[in-house]
Amino acid sequence: MQSIQLIGRALLMPRAFLSYLGYFLRLYYNNRLYKLTAATMSDKGLPGHGYVRVYNTFLSKFRDKPISICEVGLLQIKFQSGDFYKDLISGNLNEVYDKVPSLDVWRRYFPRAHIVGFDIVKFNPPRDERCIIIQGDQSSRDDLRKIVEVQPEFDVIVDDALHASKHQQITLSFLFKYLKPGGLFFIEDLHWQPKKFEDKRIPKTVEFLKTLANTGKWLSPLAIPEEKRCLEEQVEKIYFFDSLMGADAIDVKRFEDAIAVIVKKRHLTEYGEKEKTQKPRV
Repeated sequence: MQSIQLIGRALLMPRAFLSYLGYFLRLYYNNRLYKLTAATMSDKGLPGHGYVRVYNTFLSKFRDKPISICEVGLLQIKFQSGDFYKDLISGNLNEVYDKVPSLDVWRRYFPRAHIVGFDIVKFNPPRDERCIIIQGDQSSRDDLRKIVEVQPEFDVIVDDALHASKHQQITLSFLFKYLKPGGLFFIEDLHWQPKKFEDKRIPKTVEFLKTLANTGKWLSPLAIPEEKRCLEEQVEKIYFFDSLMGADAIDVKRFEDAIAVIVKKRHLTEYGEKEKTQKPRV
């Protein structure tokens, strides 16, 4: 599928393709995450969203540290047979999965990390003792609480799950408290939400994040007062980056601000490094 995508881009838009390819080649050999995601066919890499350029920029300094990381959302839905969303709505999620590409990427990228995965579907237990997988619904605080019962605080949290606005906002509101000072919270695919799970009464997560970045107010109606206060008092900075999947799209703006990096306040990092205030180049 990746080869077909590349050939299609080369034939339809040669100039955009050459620019895309040049960017890819410049970064590939300097970013281990590109190689790891390519091996697992993750859309975090290229062809795909190219989010690994963001992750590598923010996380490379932690490579050899004994950090704790949580990823919410482990299943590669596009490779599953049948109508996954229909099964999800009906609760017919009986299949047990074995491959966990996301955790495998983080396990190899962070050789000393403790890694917690969370998903609504069931996975077989990881073979690596540094990894654990918890089953639950990210829109349920009771289920999210299972994560912090296993690991009380994290250096990094990634939300790459359902991408529905409600789910994103509950997950951020609940879990942000459990980031360490200077911790990083990533939310992927802010530019796309599954229509079957969207509530028209709830604005998109990216809108609330931009308001938080600009005014210091977290206005999601799904946050309880304690969560709202935590985000408003403890967010240091929010960065937004585009999806590279829109590099040759007609509607490029649709792919803007696709991933957010939310930095928790700190005076010094846990490892004695000064806080950076400029937006990192990726």
